[in-house]
Amino acid sequence: MTALARNPLSHEDFLASSLRETKDHKGRTLSGAASCIIPLLDALNWRGDKREIAEALPHFADAMDMVDLRNAFVALGFESHPDAIALRDLDERLLPCLYQEEDHGLPFSVLAKGEKGLKLCRNGVSEWVDPDACEMKGQAYYFTQIGHAPILQEPHIWGWFGAALGRFKKSMYMLIAMSFFTNLIAVIFPLFIMFIYDRVIGSQSTQGLPLIVVGLLIFLSADVSLRIIRSRLLGFIAGRIDYLLGVATFDRILSLPPAYTESAAVSTQLSRLKEFESLRDFVTGSFAQVAFDAPFTLLFVFIIFSIAGPLAFVPVGTLFVFVLMGVFLVPRARQLSLESGKSSSEKENLLVETLLNMKAIKNSGVEGVWEERFRTSSSSSATLRSRIEVNNAVIEALSHAFMILSGMAILWFGTQSVLAGTLTVGALIATMILSWRILSPINASFQIYIKLDQVKKSIAQLNNLMRLKPEGNGGKSRLLSKNYEGHISLNRVSFRYSNEGDPALLGASLVVREGQTVTIIGPNSSGKSTVLKLIAGMYQPQGGNIAIGGLDLRQVDPRDLRQKIAYVPQQSDIFYGTIAQNLRLSEPLASDEKLRDAARQIGLLDQIEALPEGFNTRIGIGKTEEFAPGFMQRLSIARALVRDSSILLFDEPAQSLDRAGDQAFVALLQSLRGARTIVMVSHRPSHIKLSDSVVLVSKGVVEFQGAPDQALALSQVVSG
Repeated sequence: MTALARNPLSHEDFLASSLRETKDHKGRTLSGAASCIIPLLDALNWRGDKREIAEALPHFADAMDMVDLRNAFVALGFESHPDAIALRDLDERLLPCLYQEEDHGLPFSVLAKGEKGLKLCRNGVSEWVDPDACEMKGQAYYFTQIGHAPILQEPHIWGWFGAALGRFKKSMYMLIAMSFFTNLIAVIFPLFIMFIYDRVIGSQSTQGLPLIVVGLLIFLSADVSLRIIRSRLLGFIAGRIDYLLGVATFDRILSLPPAYTESAAVSTQLSRLKEFESLRDFVTGSFAQVAFDAPFTLLFVFIIFSIAGPLAFVPVGTLFVFVLMGVFLVPRARQLSLESGKSSSEKENLLVETLLNMKAIKNSGVEGVWEERFRTSSSSSATLRSRIEVNNAVIEALSHAFMILSGMAILWFGTQSVLAGTLTVGALIATMILSWRILSPINASFQIYIKLDQVKKSIAQLNNLMRLKPEGNGGKSRLLSKNYEGHISLNRVSFRYSNEGDPALLGASLVVREGQTVTIIGPNSSGKSTVLKLIAGMYQPQGGNIAIGGLDLRQVDPRDLRQKIAYVPQQSDIFYGTIAQNLRLSEPLASDEKLRDAARQIGLLDQIEALPEGFNTRIGIGKTEEFAPGFMQRLSIARALVRDSSILLFDEPAQSLDRAGDQAFVALLQSLRGARTIVMVSHRPSHIKLSDSVVLVSKGVVEFQGAPDQALALSQVVSG
């Protein structure tokens, strides 16, 4: 029996929770497209959770098409292969599949083919149809399970990046073979020219010229074809590597403990991710052309030795000149590149800081100061870029000059050899052509070598990122697969955010019994918020232990833990999307009624329904300022209520609430008292009075846990 059968979810429920009133690009309701997913997964024996289905759907499903549907299946572990075929001609061995008519109608599932005909599932309804009576033509999409490539664990001399490239080993061999033949053809052309000058013109007979021209055209066609195929193959590798690098790095960043990402500025992290993009060009850009062509320069040198003897020393000598140029000029280019990178990073940091704090800058009336800071930063960055361009222009001019001098040297010594009768005119012309074939990759290699340090740095950073240990054990522990008792205990917990920082908690111990409401109070920076973050699994304590429901959190995957606990931080984190999508962030399959109930509990339902688009109103990124801070805070609380968690964590929940909002929150606490375990950080008397127990924290130490009145009295003494 499949997982879907064990955990059934009807088509109606799925549509109601995940694709509400979804339309395609022609305005048709996508109930047919949505209803394809569950029966098809069932037929494919997919073993997963219904939550994963909702998470695989597009963020905005109002323009969902076949591409989105196929991408959803990719996220669920299945890749699809299209095939233009009539419905009656489907091969039963390849079923199940998705099918779409030629006019891009709504897709449906073809689940089986047997004596009864074809079993189709359309709009959530299964039926058997006679294939002989069906004239439908269209596109079938067959599914195969995606294998998980072991590139994250595979050891390689180049680390993770080398292992990723190793996936394209066969393609690389094909590229090398094609490069060999294209370079071989490049040798044949000069030899043909030499033959024409020395034999055809020398004998003053054009009898064999047509055959030579035909042969040249054949080789030219082969050369063009090979180059086109090579470009397409490089393009394919580029796309795959771009996808692998992007997905793998993003996945690894998301899987890292918060301590790794919170310590770095947003601009710094964005800059690092942009550096990874340069690796794509490194593999498939000009470097790839040089890497595949440069080894064959030895072939050209050998041919020149064969037809022109000592003249081959001219391009070889030019190679040593380029090496000397690299020794003296490249270090300067590297230094300028390093300084420019630092300057650009500082400029980007200033830009991000300005955009994030625009309101504070305007409120303080310091626009002029910020303009001057940006002018200074831009001036420094522009100056360094200008120096880099000048330095690169000098290097490029010198390399070009040496190539010209090399050609002149070949022409000079070759002319002497022709006049001496030791070299033919055709051999001289062939030598000139072959010499350019040698010097062009060498010149390109020299230009690329300047950027090689940055590429090596990016590869090292990528390998270091992929070596970082992700949270948990890399899998799903399932130790918290069900809701558990909300009993929480901290036993002599010690924690510091960095090795150099002071302890945020030092031997802290406290107990929260199931169904209790516990408030944590204390001076600023005393460790109150740290307690909540540790309970939520955001960090791991360096000493002591934390248990929930009698289970030590060290035995639990933090990601599983956070899916079972509702946590409301101080700052309301709102994402770009609709209000409904933001509320479903913690519970993707929550019904509309569940959203309404959560909004009603925090007194937000009337405000949301008063909006022109209600729960479908889009917020976040440029739209957050349209709403009061109290609205966003209550929305964040409602999001926590959507999750059916036995534990609720609130960090200064009333920080942005107005009087009405605070009254709604107090009413919420009263309604939840005894039903859920609540731990919150708050200093409002109205919240503390509703607590069963109050914890006083000072300088990372739990000074007291007991009745609210005693804790408040002791708090005044500590503060005083």
